[in-house]
Amino acid sequence: MENEIKAKYPTEPLKCWGKVNELRENYYRDYATAHEKGGIRWSGGAAGIEAVPAGFGGDIYPLTGEPYGASIAFDREFAAKCHAAAEEAGYPRDLCAYMRNYWGSKLLDTYAFGGPYPEPDFYWQFHMCCSHGKWYQEAARLEGKDTPVFVVDLSSGPYWSLNKETGHFYANPSEHQARYIVNQIYEHLERLEKILDRPYHDELLFEAAQNHFENIAIWPEICVLNQAIPAPLDQKSMFSQ
Repeated sequence: MENEIKAKYPTEPLKCWGKVNELRENYYRDYATAHEKGGIRWSGGAAGIEAVPAGFGGDIYPLTGEPYGASIAFDREFAAKCHAAAEEAGYPRDLCAYMRNYWGSKLLDTYAFGGPYPEPDFYWQFHMCCSHGKWYQEAARLEGKDTPVFVVDLSSGPYWSLNKETGHFYANPSEHQARYIVNQIYEHLERLEKILDRPYHDELLFEAAQNHFENIAIWPEICVLNQAIPAPLDQKSMFSQ
């Protein structure tokens, strides 16, 4: 065919992609079936520091909104239905598309991975974007059953410093700024202990935090490797996985 597009570079799927999909499917299935195993579900942003709720037990399962919204986006037909449901409910089109996917899935009572939408037992969110805290406050309102919402305000003032040798900025919060955030987390955990009727275990937090730090150290390496031409991962794949 005269108009056939020829690839400029040879490409192939990532050899680990099958394992990636397996882990992702387990993640969404474990969240949906948590109550069947006596576990607890929570939802919130992907930057909500999942290590903190992990202190309540090994059966705490999260559903982070941005990756879930990206997963919905992969199914164009379902994404269109979610956006239509959100618009019909009065949400304007200029709001975050992933947020509207998330809300639409709730409004349709349809889980992207099968069955009715599995509501969380509480919401946990670090507020760093103009819509993040409101995203889950509105999600709780849609449920109409007073699902607890815990939002940690990160607006403690600028805390980035410049490394004059490298020209890179790095996080350098003051003790006052760090304490402002930590005190909020303490208050939320005290409330959650009463709501969940569970004690908080610091050793589980340490274990989850170590896993978190290892993962966020690997992620920049992935982003650097993704500068290759052609890039191994497109934007949707990076967000949804």
